[in-house]
Formats: sequence, structure tokens, C-alpha cells
Amino acid sequence: MRELADAARVGVDACRRAVDNMRRAGVLVKVGERRVSYRNRPVALYAPVAQRPAANDADGCVGLAQALRAWG
Repeated sequence: MRELADAARVGVDACRRAVDNMRRAGVLVKVGERRVSYRNRPVALYAPVAQRPAANDADGCVGLAQALRAWG
């Protein structure tokens, strides 16, 4: 969390809250743990969830077309 907060240039508490919210929303997923020198316990490693296009949405425009049809 400390490394992520330093990279984002925010406080550790704000970073922890943002990561918890993103994990709960399904945007981030925990992919493992690793040991660091500044902590006794391993730290969690997170990665963004891969966005998979639908089978009929090869170019990404089908979802937009459906949204525009529903709107108009």
C-alpha cells in the first residue's frame, strides 16, 4: 500500500480506502503476495480485472450501438 500511495502521490489512508473500494467494486483483484524489507508480513499484490469483450462485440461498437438505440 505504501508503494502504491507513493506512486499515486496520495496518503496511505486515502490509498487504502481507494483500493478497498475498487476491490469491492470488482475493478481490482488480489493476485498474490510478496515479502518486503519494511514489513514483517507479506504485502498483497493487486491487478486490474481484464475487460473481456462479449462474443458478438469483437470491435467494441455493439454495446455503444445498443445503448444509442435504447436512448433514442
